Amino acid sequence: METSKTVRAVVMDRRVVFRADHTPHPGIQSLLTWLRRNGLAWVLLTGDGFAAAAACAAAGLPAPALHLSPHDLPGREPRGNARWLTHAAELLGLRANQLLMVGSSQVDWYTGIHAHVLYVHARWADVATKDVLALTYEHPDAIRTLLENFLLAEPDFAFCIDDDVRAFRLRALLPPNVRLPASTPASFTLQDVFTYDRPVTIAGQPGRDVLMLHLLCSAYLDGALPAGSLQFCVYPSSTPGKGSPQLAAYLELAKTVVGSYFKADLLERVVQAPDTSLERVKARRTGIPAGISIATQAQSVRINPRYRRTIPGKTIVVFDDFTTSGMSLDWARTLLAEAGAAEVIALTIGKYPGPYTYYTPRPGVRVDPFSTNTLTGADFTTTTVNPGMGPGPAAALQQTIHRLIAQRRTEAAAPTPTAGKTTTPTTGPAPAAPGRLPHPRTDPPGRPIPEPPYRTPRERHLGEQLARLQAIGYLTWLWENEIDDYWDDDPGPMWWIAGPGHADALYDLEAAELVVEAMSAAAGRPWKPASPAEYAPAPRSTVGSYARRAPLGGVFHPRSAPPTGRERRLGEQLDRLQVQRILIWRRIEVPPMSWWWIVLREQPQLPSHYELQEAEDLVARLSQAHGIPWPHAEPAAPKIPAGPSAPERSAPAAPSGQLLPMPPFRIARQRHLAEQLNALQRQGRLSWRGAYLLKPRTDGKKETTTALWWIALSGEGEKLHETPGAEEVVARMCEEAGIIWEPVPHPGGKRQLDTTLARIQARRALQG
Repeated sequence: METSKTVRAVVMDRRVVFRADHTPHPGIQSLLTWLRRNGLAWVLLTGDGFAAAAACAAAGLPAPALHLSPHDLPGREPRGNARWLTHAAELLGLRANQLLMVGSSQVDWYTGIHAHVLYVHARWADVATKDVLALTYEHPDAIRTLLENFLLAEPDFAFCIDDDVRAFRLRALLPPNVRLPASTPASFTLQDVFTYDRPVTIAGQPGRDVLMLHLLCSAYLDGALPAGSLQFCVYPSSTPGKGSPQLAAYLELAKTVVGSYFKADLLERVVQAPDTSLERVKARRTGIPAGISIATQAQSVRINPRYRRTIPGKTIVVFDDFTTSGMSLDWARTLLAEAGAAEVIALTIGKYPGPYTYYTPRPGVRVDPFSTNTLTGADFTTTTVNPGMGPGPAAALQQTIHRLIAQRRTEAAAPTPTAGKTTTPTTGPAPAAPGRLPHPRTDPPGRPIPEPPYRTPRERHLGEQLARLQAIGYLTWLWENEIDDYWDDDPGPMWWIAGPGHADALYDLEAAELVVEAMSAAAGRPWKPASPAEYAPAPRSTVGSYARRAPLGGVFHPRSAPPTGRERRLGEQLDRLQVQRILIWRRIEVPPMSWWWIVLREQPQLPSHYELQEAEDLVARLSQAHGIPWPHAEPAAPKIPAGPSAPERSAPAAPSGQLLPMPPFRIARQRHLAEQLNALQRQGRLSWRGAYLLKPRTDGKKETTTALWWIALSGEGEKLHETPGAEEVVARMCEEAGIIWEPVPHPGGKRQLDTTLARIQARRALQG
């Protein structure tokens, strides 16, 4: 068994290495060559029947040290099962935490987190249809940077404790007086980031993120994030209801490094207490002893009672920024041990000089972990341990930061008009990815617009170059699936591209290639579009009511059938306008409603989403202006009766059941929305009321309920929304009012509410 505490092998899914035509992705050959040169093995995971050796030889790639397919695994477990990685580790003679997993789909992500292996998501090969909460990178070069700076050196800590008797471990990364280099300012201390909340930037990334990634990777390599039942939490700040935003903001993303759960409010401060870090700073300056005692922690910090049943048997990892004598962390250890935790692991960025002190309740003293305790210092005995204080990885971290800054300067030296504005893809998720860029337009609630995978190699070739130009800050872009310029002879998706200082504009495939070719030349990164002979567009279906030749070239591609005659007639008229080069459009289904995404040809920078009535009004105006006849639409659907003040908007679904009162609320998501509606109503920004529509079932099963929200903005009439639409209204109102608020995602239960509240709390704390 390999004894080192570093990553020794990189496991990759086939899609991470090879494109659909079995050619390697750009940068893969360089990465694999670098791995071999540095003595790292690489492992290829594929389905049955893939000839790995032949494919690598044909592509000029180094052969993998290990190739695993389903028939190589005992029991032929499907992907997503931890056995894929544990079996790979066994065959290579490694531990699981000596592997790095690079994948491109949710199944790859599950494979990594179920095996408690550090997972990295390859955006360049992304086929995920849902969000993957993990470290995400745009190019294979970033994997090398991650390994080189964070995973190939033995983990080092300034202060360590391993206490099997108390089932407690402590890892403190650095001494508090270490000064580290930065991009802005030139240098910083740990207190600058975690005590005074001063902005520190390292190669385009917050300094906090670099430090946290180093701590997380070191803990992973050290085995301080063990496999099994594991939860993260943060020791609360001195103010009730306020956690540590510097830690929480990054841990919210990094929590899935080993498939763990971050409980922001597991430990909570319920009574105001002095800020221990600031108190110690004042004490050093004035010479007056800091007014801090174990009683302060015992009387103000408890475990949130909602986690009473989730802690027993778990390993709990507690993060804090600094520790001195261990007073806060040891109170957390006492609480969690009393609540039944199997082990407590404490991880901190800094450790002040001095021993660690265990505070043990005296015999007969009862500690209620789920309530504040009226204990004093006399109720505890103390035991100190001092394994010695070292420099930790200070020198190595300084070298890492210098490398990151030098790499950043090298990239910025390229002749780009936005040099210096990129984000180094080394210490966290990529700053921007196709399909997730800020644009003037907004999307409707419900199903998001799909992201790549592309439908042809030609599209992928263009997308890869757009990603490269975006990574150096030369443009932003968005890939729109199933939006076709029907008057073009080469139908395909549409591309939103924005150069520096310009709003985004809409291009079809051929036009986007011309734009990218020109921008690539200006950026000093020559690029040529794919040869049409080499990358011919994939054949299109010609089946369906809309699949017919368009008068101006191209075809109408199959769409889902409109649910009503009214929507069908609107779609037919939009087609008539589209073939006259007036607009392009598509219908977006957000059950039980439909939205209409319409881009005017003369104003491509102003796309918008419309509800049915709004789309009909727009089409009527355009039809009249261009002299294109259009038969009248069907009458509007009946409205839900709402007493003396009926809604102006048609109901999302025709009611066929009983309206029930609201509150009480059925799920946490609805209660969270109602609380914010009440807050906005108190400010005079709107008025609202709600009800549940009880829908009977014909199959004898229990009735279903749909939440309905009538909202009247100031000076406007009342309009009816289902929950996603109401959340959109509230989010827009909060944004206009400068209020930080987010809706609770589906399925809208207590767990999703807790995560949302923690994220809101962190954003508000950062805003100050």
